[in-house]
Amino acid sequence: MSKAQQNDARVIPQTKAPADWLQEVTPEQRRYRDRLTNHLTPRLPTGQERREVVDYIMAKHKIAKQERWMEETYYDEYTAMPLVVFDHYETHGFAYEGKLLLAVSDYDPALTEAYIWRNGKVETIDRLHRQIEHKAKAWQKRLAGKKTQQAA
Repeated sequence: MSKAQQNDARVIPQTKAPADWLQEVTPEQRRYRDRLTNHLTPRLPTGQERREVVDYIMAKHKIAKQERWMEETYYDEYTAMPLVVFDHYETHGFAYEGKLLLAVSDYDPALTEAYIWRNGKVETIDRLHRQIEHKAKAWQKRLAGKKTQQAA
């Protein structure tokens, strides 16, 4: 064995595989795996979802109905801009759980738009971030109040 092989052998220790690695997957493990796979698998948006997003954008930015075709070209099924929907998106802390539509710009992948459905209506994701930040600030105030009470 050469010096290089000896160094490699010391860096990567040889370990035995766990004894249960060949055991059959239990039904509970299979359900968990399937649930995770279904939650993380995107799909193409339906025509109804595209229309709801366009309606939301037009109402938010007060775009005239005559210019609707411009917004529809960004979100139609023939556009180069990738659109995907995650049906079971969930944020940490459970601030939101539901459908998420992501639109990635065909110009620059750093430019993305995200839309969620809350109570059957479309919202942009920035509204969700504001709510999460509001909750975080409330918790910080509570913790600061408890620290001052403990110090007194």
